Amino acid sequence: LVSVASLLETLGDQTIPVPLVYLKGTQQDDDKVRAVLQSFQAKLTTENPNSNFNILELSGDVFNNYVKRHHFSKSILYKVILPKAFSHLEHIVLFDCGMIFGKALHNFLVWLDNSIISNEISTIAAFCPPSNQSDGLDQELQTIEHNSKYPTGGTLYFKVKSYIESSVYERLLSIFQSYREKLIYAEQDLMCLTLRDGELSAFPELGLRCHIDMTGPLPWENTKTYLIAYKFPQLYS
Repeated sequence: LVSVASLLETLGDQTIPVPLVYLKGTQQDDDKVRAVLQSFQAKLTTENPNSNFNILELSGDVFNNYVKRHHFSKSILYKVILPKAFSHLEHIVLFDCGMIFGKALHNFLVWLDNSIISNEISTIAAFCPPSNQSDGLDQELQTIEHNSKYPTGGTLYFKVKSYIESSVYERLLSIFQSYREKLIYAEQDLMCLTLRDGELSAFPELGLRCHIDMTGPLPWENTKTYLIAYKFPQLYS
């Protein structure tokens, strides 16, 4: 919620649609979460009447037999199938939770827009360190020849039409069934195994790294502080 507030605040008068996608069934109490989201939306609309923001719910469980590794829950996998869920859109830019945005966001959006216009961007784009520098990948995953790039999941771009035409969704589910017990960094490993040559673009690192002006890893105990900073103290409980 803090990330959404920060994003809309940074966008200012730009009318980019900003949906917050909630995956039903990933929390113990869907009704409580829904009430919090509705309260947040009402408050945000009052504070920013021109904001193009809405809340979307997804249901279903295509990763129901995910084998959890480290702290990654199966809900994180669903970011890679958003183009399938919202196939009516042309472009999707996904920002992870926990981000506090700054002026670098505008530079990133200009770069992204220019890359789309010039067709210099692939089906999926991300910030990509070399896969041989990733200490998380299983040794077997590192042997995949085309994995010269390793996409991090903090910020993702999807070209929806190409995603659908290339059957990325179907391939993701097939690869998931084969490697579900070996995924360490969840959706990042899954994309690494699934995407073919030319299907992944790397965001330039200079000023546009995946966490765009993020203030650093935020301890969960600081959540209340950030909610108060963004004028939503009543949502913290």
